[in-house]
Amino acid sequence: MKAFFLEVILRFFAGIPLPLSQRIGCFLGQLLAFFPNRSRKVAQKNLSLCFPNMEKKHRYEMLKGSLCAVGQSITELGAFWFWKPDKILSLVKEVQGGEVFNEALRESQGRGLILLTPHLGAWELAGLYASSGRDMAIMYKPQGDLKVDKLIANGRRRVGATLAPTTLGGVKAASLTLRRGGVVGILPDQEPDLGEGVFAPFFGLPAYTMTLVTRLARKKRLPIVFLVMERLAKGKGYCAHYIRAHEGVYDEDESRAVETINQLVEQCVDIAPKQYMWNYKRFRRRPDGSKMNYG
Repeated sequence: MKAFFLEVILRFFAGIPLPLSQRIGCFLGQLLAFFPNRSRKVAQKNLSLCFPNMEKKHRYEMLKGSLCAVGQSITELGAFWFWKPDKILSLVKEVQGGEVFNEALRESQGRGLILLTPHLGAWELAGLYASSGRDMAIMYKPQGDLKVDKLIANGRRRVGATLAPTTLGGVKAASLTLRRGGVVGILPDQEPDLGEGVFAPFFGLPAYTMTLVTRLARKKRLPIVFLVMERLAKGKGYCAHYIRAHEGVYDEDESRAVETINQLVEQCVDIAPKQYMWNYKRFRRRPDGSKMNYG
């Protein structure tokens, strides 16, 4: 039943113009910023931890902008998951650093490429855009509700990607894609399961961060590129930003390599800090084994 209502809602948003859909999403986000709720509490906590010296009024503007983006990231799924592929891809109006991605693709022939997209801007669109016309596997965390999981999977594979769950079998499938010279897409700022990450600084605080990216890339020094899909103002579409990862990601010291990944995520966030998903419990697990009190 949950999947049915979710699909009905998203098909409604697919049937209206994207600018209107985004305005509705932003309005819903503003309600989250105004009324007490879990998302607001988590975002407030993360922003206070990451920007302790920022003036309160600026932090509140960040909070409102971030929750507005959260609302938009939900309502715009209607377009991403139900529009025709050509219409979806046409939403990308600008590309910054496209030559970086093309160079990495040339280097990746016969060994593969890793594409990292943080929870920033229209990250659902980033996977669709990057998978167009190429062999690509996108790693994702399966949902407990099988019907919801199927709805999400169908939406994310619409432009040609295959999906690989964040399980041992999924990692093997991703490795096979890389050996074919394909692309593997990963959300690098998603907290991994216990035993599959290390603590590394993120905006100055230790954050439990996956080691999967560096483990996949290190042996053959696979090219790593970040893709940020910035949401343009007034429903004018999106701008794709490509950033090439530097040599630090291949460091033999796992902690230093993962720290480099987090530094690059921070660089991505700087592109559009209000569009980052600050309501994600990024610092939930602490180095001493305790859990962050998000209120």
